[in-house]
Amino acid sequence: MILHISLTKCVFACLFVLVFAVVQAGAQDDIEIVNVNPSFEDGFEGWGNYINAAASAIFDVDKDAFEGKQCAYIDVDKVSGTNWHVGLTQDGLTLDANETYTVDFFAKADAKRVISLELKRSPALGDWEGITSEDINITEEWTEYSHTFTCVKDYDQGALFALWFGQVKGDVWIDGVRVYWGDKQDREEVVEKSVKANGKLITQWAVIKAVN
Repeated sequence: MILHISLTKCVFACLFVLVFAVVQAGAQDDIEIVNVNPSFEDGFEGWGNYINAAASAIFDVDKDAFEGKQCAYIDVDKVSGTNWHVGLTQDGLTLDANETYTVDFFAKADAKRVISLELKRSPALGDWEGITSEDINITEEWTEYSHTFTCVKDYDQGALFALWFGQVKGDVWIDGVRVYWGDKQDREEVVEKSVKANGKLITQWAVIKAVN
């Protein structure tokens, strides 16, 4: 009798773990990301680095990432006063009419500053046609920012996503850029590495702040 009860508890516990794992996997599958290489683990593959002749900047990857092994690093050393004269872009995205989408990403800078988020029709398809845009105030600490919008037209591999940095000079770090269907979805907790004064490596659960 005791053995039977123990086996029953073991089977129940295994089933609970299995169901929980399936639910968690399903929750992740519900997020359909339409962009590629969101955390720059493959460098700038899939991304474009735009610098207008009136401005100057350096694009690189940095190990000071919020998630994964590396992030995008942008050093803006000359500006013209036009935000889109320095930009991190990804072209050829597909968006459907009357559907809700969310953009979220992590960012920090060497000082408080403004960057701009924009989605528009691909420049190769004709004159400027905006989809959505927003100015975002970022700080010196890694923070998650998000923007949700409704697309009013179909863009079959015809939308461009951009983060513009041409407003002011300075250093900016970007990580975990996602463009996906639906409203804002919380991310799983991310382990952030830090080093104490005694040199020992520790881990802390990062606090993720969403700014709409």
